[in-house]
Amino acid sequence: MGIATVKDLSELLKDENYSKYNEKKQKIKLKYPPEIFPNYTTPGKRLHQRPITEEHRVLYMKYLKEIGNLLFKPNGHYQKFSWDYLTSSRMKIDMDYKARGRKSGIISY
Repeated sequence: MGIATVKDLSELLKDENYSKYNEKKQKIKLKYPPEIFPNYTTPGKRLHQRPITEEHRVLYMKYLKEIGNLLFKPNGHYQKFSWDYLTSSRMKIDMDYKARGRKSGIISY
């Protein structure tokens, strides 16, 4: 089973479905204050992180729910992108066989 990997995010933006998904994701992200998003540090560095409040936690959970709904929307832009870009042709054939079921041959005696 071949699985696609992405090394450069700019190559994803060339895909029409991914760019539409990314636009919607950025609109959702703009609705929330930037301090709710986790701040990551490189391993080994000890930087003072912002304290997390209960309000931040609730807002972040709402953000995750909206992003999850966007990702798993049936026939949404991300679903189309993952089917077209991330799924190999052999996987598509195998999934198609599973979805349609096994066809019985014509048996004549």
